[in-house]
Amino acid sequence: MAREDGFNAQGAGEGVHRSIDLIVQTTTIGLLHSYGVGTAPLAAGRVLEPPADDPSRLAGIMSFSAPSFAGTLILSVTPQILAATTSNPLATQHARLDWARELVNQLMGRIKNRLVWFLVTAHVGLPSAATPELAERQTAGAKMRLKYAFHTLRGDVLVTLAGQFSESVLVFSGDAEGVDEGDVILF
Repeated sequence: MAREDGFNAQGAGEGVHRSIDLIVQTTTIGLLHSYGVGTAPLAAGRVLEPPADDPSRLAGIMSFSAPSFAGTLILSVTPQILAATTSNPLATQHARLDWARELVNQLMGRIKNRLVWFLVTAHVGLPSAATPELAERQTAGAKMRLKYAFHTLRGDVLVTLAGQFSESVLVFSGDAEGVDEGDVILF
């Protein structure tokens, strides 16, 4: 994981850092594991930025908000990882973009489920997809940016969390009950 300049200056405490790090890392690993893709986080400071001229990578983008907690989640993956996470052929660019949107949607759902443990109810926007470069430009003005890199046998996965968080927003509560990934919630 890597923090861009300004994160500590924004007043978020180290406990918030660790909580966010743990939530993002465990949910990303869990999501990819559910598709049979073994994933390991890269050591702090070993964030691998994909080449800017790599047009094959796609990024799923999703905004979220909660009291004192708002931002954008970006999941950047290779075509090989996209293909490994679905049984449907991804023969067209439209199909690849759709699946990138679905993967970021699933990742955000897992993150949202973990935030319940901290008594944070997040509201999410609709997922979109783009090149990783365009997704990063969309979040360039964020007050805080956390980047996480993961390695798989099919390429690297990059997750960026950009936005703002209040130091007091993440207070763990053992009383909260989330739902299991894959559960259907009717409303």
